[in-house]
Amino acid sequence: CCGSFYFFFSSRRRHTRCREVSWARRCVQETGIIYDTGYVMPCFQCGNPVQQALDIISITPARVSVYIHVIAGSWGENKAVNREFLRSFINTLRQYGQFGIVSNAFHWNYVMGADFDEFYKSNLIYIENDGDPVCDDFVPFGGWRKPVGKIYMENVAMCGVYLNRLRACPHQGNLKDAIEDGQSTSQ
Repeated sequence: CCGSFYFFFSSRRRHTRCREVSWARRCVQETGIIYDTGYVMPCFQCGNPVQQALDIISITPARVSVYIHVIAGSWGENKAVNREFLRSFINTLRQYGQFGIVSNAFHWNYVMGADFDEFYKSNLIYIENDGDPVCDDFVPFGGWRKPVGKIYMENVAMCGVYLNRLRACPHQGNLKDAIEDGQSTSQ
């Protein structure tokens, strides 16, 4: 299988996309940028979430929060199996640092189920691709009541790369570990 996708974010608005975890260490070394947040799309089809999480940990600089992307199409059809995969992945990450989730009500409910709220105490960046950076359209899901950020535009071409526009949600939590009202790489 192709492996997890991994992205690094910097609050200084510099970013690196590493297509596969195996390349990520080199990406970090080549840029020399100090990153605040990592973003990972685990490879559900590859299995072995513990090893995937350990691979992420091995290339993640200290004090970097890792956000796990949960969207339909990247996970299996069986919610119970998806939940166990996410649990194993997060429980491994949790031993080494902070983590968060990137999703929205539709994707979370489709992949994990509306009744799955096990990680509601973790930071959440929600996806609402409406072009509006205001966080007042958040729909609670998965036990989350307050997100730390919102991705309000996806795949915006800028400076030769595609970016997601991300906004911190004021008084909603702490996005300092992610990006301060900036942009995040998507593709």
